[in-house]
Amino acid sequence: MELKKFIQTVKMQRGRYAKTPDAAKEKGTIEKIVDKFGGKLEVIAQLKEAKENDMLDYIKGILGIKKVKAEPKEEAPADAPASEAPADKKKVGRPKKEDTPTEYGQDKEGNMYSIDTVKKTCKRVYNSFKELNLEDLDIPEMSLKTYYNYLKDMFAGEDIKFKKGKITFRDFRISLSIETGFTVEDIRKKGEIVETPFEGIPTPKELGEWFKKPVIVTTPEEEREAIERGKEFLRRRKEEHDAMAAERERMLEEPTAEDFEKFRNEVLKKIQDIREKVDPQFDPQQFPKMIPFKRWRRQANSLLTKWKKKEIRYAKFLKELERVTTEETFVIEEKNHRSSFKGSMLPGFRKVGYLIGNQLEVDDKRVDAVPFLLDYLLHYEPRAMSQIMKYSRGEITDRELIENPIVVDWKEEYKKRGVINSAHNAQVITCVFDACGLVAPQDLLYEADLKVGDVILLMVDGELRRRTIAKVHQGIEVGKEVGLLKTDKWIKAPIKETEK
Repeated sequence: MELKKFIQTVKMQRGRYAKTPDAAKEKGTIEKIVDKFGGKLEVIAQLKEAKENDMLDYIKGILGIKKVKAEPKEEAPADAPASEAPADKKKVGRPKKEDTPTEYGQDKEGNMYSIDTVKKTCKRVYNSFKELNLEDLDIPEMSLKTYYNYLKDMFAGEDIKFKKGKITFRDFRISLSIETGFTVEDIRKKGEIVETPFEGIPTPKELGEWFKKPVIVTTPEEEREAIERGKEFLRRRKEEHDAMAAERERMLEEPTAEDFEKFRNEVLKKIQDIREKVDPQFDPQQFPKMIPFKRWRRQANSLLTKWKKKEIRYAKFLKELERVTTEETFVIEEKNHRSSFKGSMLPGFRKVGYLIGNQLEVDDKRVDAVPFLLDYLLHYEPRAMSQIMKYSRGEITDRELIENPIVVDWKEEYKKRGVINSAHNAQVITCVFDACGLVAPQDLLYEADLKVGDVILLMVDGELRRRTIAKVHQGIEVGKEVGLLKTDKWIKAPIKETEK
């Protein structure tokens, strides 16, 4: 991992100086990096071991390391004069760098140092790349702002973000740092580094070209044909999907005798496969799901529970399940049933206002209209319950309910919440009141300067008729259960002479 970090750092500098050549600075920078990472010998040894030949050649070329083949020395003839014999002269003075004796020592903390006995200097020897401080290297910090502006102009209209020095574009995250160099990560693959064709740091143009999508040129006729083919494919796929969904729904909700026989044979075949060890890995808990018939499924679950509790062995479980499956007739015998519904309880209230959508004003508060109207209606006319329940399930239309609200079916049970509280249903039930000879509660008059026994003149068919107030609680009534409506026209009758 440390060698990889070293290679990335060198590649970044190589790309940098490939665009702006400066041999002297490039050599100085690479030498500093090599020294920081352990020196020439350490770096060359690790590159050779990792077989990074390209990087090895680059480092040797920059540092001027060349392999020189030694030539054999020519020996002087024995009879040659002393003046002609080659003299092995040595230059007196400071020894060369290669010949400088090097010693090593440790400090109190155990850090290793190399000591130059001639120059009287020492230099720390790093044992790991992790010990390096890359900030000491002459590597300038670079910003991706230029790349962000270039991509934003090049791909106008696309979503591109620049945050915390990183660019996010088309599910890729682009970063540039001293440690990792120029990096492109795939966000969809949890930050996996993407292999790019760039050598070092690319230019904004090179990055933009890499993001360009190939443009496919088509003729208008080809586009129309492709659109039509797509529409036809979608239409066929929708038809197949709808047909399969309808068949699946029919099989589960309304299976026929043939369907049940098919399910029965599948279960019996599976039991046989288990016994013959054709399918020994089958999970017996899947048996109750193989036949969508309530009675058979209930018996299968009962046998499965006994087997789980170790009340019966697996062989006994299969035998009993086979018997139950074989004897099942898939016929439901209808039981005699008589509804116990005798009418609903009259809701408590003092006055009822107007019907507004699916809300009804009751005692100056708004409540759900449908439940209130149902309780009121079925308190006075419980025989309308059967038709209302059938209407709630969509078995009859609203017109059939209004025109014929009283058809008693003793199998029906009252479910008040079965009728959805909607404005339409509230209007339908209001019409049922009139069909049953009742007055809807929102039509009755509740507040007036009247008391029981008062006489009023009520406008009936264009004539004033005398009526006596019989009830003022939960709606004013005149006569025998005849409600006084909010829209009725009336006045108090004048007191007769005999009553004065």
